[in-house]
Amino acid sequence: ERELERRIKMSVARARLEEEHFQEKQAMRKVLSDRASHDLKQRAEREFEIFERDQQLKHQKDMKRAEEARKKEELARIEIDKSRKEQLQLKKQQHEADRQLSKLYMDERERITRQELVEEQQKELTKRLQSIECRKIQEQQAQENAQRRAQNEAERLRQEQQVLQKVKEEDDIFAQFALQEIERFKAK
Repeated sequence: ERELERRIKMSVARARLEEEHFQEKQAMRKVLSDRASHDLKQRAEREFEIFERDQQLKHQKDMKRAEEARKKEELARIEIDKSRKEQLQLKKQQHEADRQLSKLYMDERERITRQELVEEQQKELTKRLQSIECRKIQEQQAQENAQRRAQNEAERLRQEQQVLQKVKEEDDIFAQFALQEIERFKAK
């Protein structure tokens, strides 16, 4: 049950990480979209301002208008380059975040596998120790039973010898009595 709970917690944590990861991606996309929209709006506003200025400055020389157009193109190119660099940087950061998340997942899987192996070895060791303990108890009981049987047998033999000794003593007394009676009978 503890392993199941730990796995459930891991699944919940992984789901939470994936949800956070998804939310971060969504936030980055929104930031990029907002930035691009803002850039486009700013560009439109600049272009509108330039257009108004051009209308007001129609009387200025063609060279000045050409210079402004060149500057405008240069700014647009710089903005595009900047936007591309930012997108590349964001992709790189995203890739790094994905790589770290994968590494964390693999490390966690490896840790869980090691932990399961250790737990399995501990269970096996516990079973072996219990088996050894059980065997010792059985051997001790067998020794105690053998000693008890030997004691019982020794007691039985002792009692038997006592009975035989009494019987022999009684036989000796009877034989002595019989001899005395025979002697008395012969003497009469």
